[in-house]
Amino acid sequence: MSTYERGTVAVATVRGVPNVRIAFADADDTRYQWFVISGDAADWVPNDAITDINPLVVIHNGDWPSLIRLLRESGFDSLPDQIEAQTKPPRIPEPGLWGVVEAGCDGLGRRTWLHVNENPAGNDWASTDGWHRVWADLENPTLVRPGIEVAS
Repeated sequence: MSTYERGTVAVATVRGVPNVRIAFADADDTRYQWFVISGDAADWVPNDAITDINPLVVIHNGDWPSLIRLLRESGFDSLPDQIEAQTKPPRIPEPGLWGVVEAGCDGLGRRTWLHVNENPAGNDWASTDGWHRVWADLENPTLVRPGIEVAS
C-alpha cells in the first residue's frame, strides 16, 4: 500500500464495495490506518480490505473563476463543471434592520424574509406569510434589499 499523509480523503473499494469514502488516519496499529467516513458505517478498516484507492483532490480557496476559465480553455470541460457543482459562494452577511432576503427554511421552500425589530425570543426574521425564524435558520439566503444599520 502506498504512503499517504494523515487526513488524505479518498474513494476506494472496501470489502468489495466500490465508491466508499475513506480517510487516512495512520492509527497506532499499522493494520488499521483507514477510517470509513461514508455510508451506514463509521469504523476502522483493515488495510487488506481496501483496494482501488483514489485520493480526492482538495483545492483551497482560490481564484475560482480564473481556474475554471483556464480549464475550459484547455479542453477540460468536465472538471470545471465538477468544481462549480462542489463550490458555493460564502453566505451573505446578515442584512440590517428592514433588510430583505429570499431564502429557504425548514422545508418551507424559498420565500421572502424581512428583518424586523428584534423579538425577545430571537426570531427577528419574518416571512411574508407569517413564519418567524432566526438568521441562522435561513438556508442559502440571497440579498434583495440590504436594510439599515441602527445606531446603538
